[in-house]
Amino acid sequence: MLTEAAPISLRPYGGTVGARLDGIRLADVPAGSDAARAINEALWRYGLLVVGEQFLTPPELVSVTRLFGEPMVHPLVPHHPDHPEVIVIDSTERAGRGRTDFWHADATFSPTPPEVTLLQSQVIPPAGGDTMFANQVLALQRLSPGLRRLLAGLRAVHSSDELATAVGRPASDIKTVSHPAVRRHDRTGVAALYVNSGFTRHFEDMTVAESQPLLRYLYEVASAPEISCRHSWTVGDLLIWDNRVVQHYAVPDYSDAHRRMIRTVVTGSVPEPARGEDL
Repeated sequence: MLTEAAPISLRPYGGTVGARLDGIRLADVPAGSDAARAINEALWRYGLLVVGEQFLTPPELVSVTRLFGEPMVHPLVPHHPDHPEVIVIDSTERAGRGRTDFWHADATFSPTPPEVTLLQSQVIPPAGGDTMFANQVLALQRLSPGLRRLLAGLRAVHSSDELATAVGRPASDIKTVSHPAVRRHDRTGVAALYVNSGFTRHFEDMTVAESQPLLRYLYEVASAPEISCRHSWTVGDLLIWDNRVVQHYAVPDYSDAHRRMIRTVVTGSVPEPARGEDL
């Protein structure tokens, strides 16, 4: 819950995910302040924050990232030459960057996946290039009680195999790890579905063939329009989302138009399995 004295202005963005944060320049918010705490609480509540007119430089983006935790250097994707915490996503330099046109939470192939992602727009296409978001707490709630209980007892294997290949990294850099199929949010205690079509390969102790029918069904539920929203970018927008409860999808519908973003992520922790009372 947001405190009554929270010095921020929020309004819902999507019907089931996201809020717009108005009238604030995040680079001016001190870490540890009442405003910083209220912004973190808003992120945990809404899963996604949309903040316009930020126009952050790479070092300012790193500074803002520290409002949410410790910035993390991505283990595979090339980074900014002067600021290793910053990834530049530029449509004119796609080689070595990998694809993002699939539903996923960031780097779930890591033993400690990033908790929060910050994405700032610098150049946008004249049309298209939107990013979509889906609420994985509601995805889990849309499943039957029996299926939720089944999933709470499963772990899913996540791999960076396709991403490593896309960015030209050797097979020795491929990371594979298993996480709970239903994750408990360490701050709020809510349970969320935690499998995604980008990095999940199969359930632990099951074959790929055995896992795929259920995973395909879960991917469909996880990206349902009723639990999603779509953001059309304006230059200077900063989007901040909680990878513990939200998946995203970058829509590649802008052909050869120029689209440039800078991105950071916050170091995460080992995902906790959901408890029975969380379901």
